[in-house]
Amino acid sequence: MKCGLSGFRNFFYAREPRLHDVAMYLIDAFYQALSLNEDKFTLATKTDHILRAKKEGKVSGLLSIEEAFLGSLAALRMFYKLGVRAMRLT
Repeated sequence: MKCGLSGFRNFFYAREPRLHDVAMYLIDAFYQALSLNEDKFTLATKTDHILRAKKEGKVSGLLSIEEAFLGSLAALRMFYKLGVRAMRLT
């Protein structure tokens, strides 16, 4: 799996009912795919991770979610600990 010249891939989802449940399911699916493809794919939580992945010939993925925050600081902290680094809040 390759994406453009940078080797960067953005993963996200659109609005769904039960937003937290769907977000958790998709984050889990992301980590399952990651574990099956560690030789080609890596999670990026910092710019350095993207640059390192490019040097290693890997695709880096940035976890991004939409509309699952719902104003909860607990949810924000939980998603951050799971590797989410981008959110659409509106």
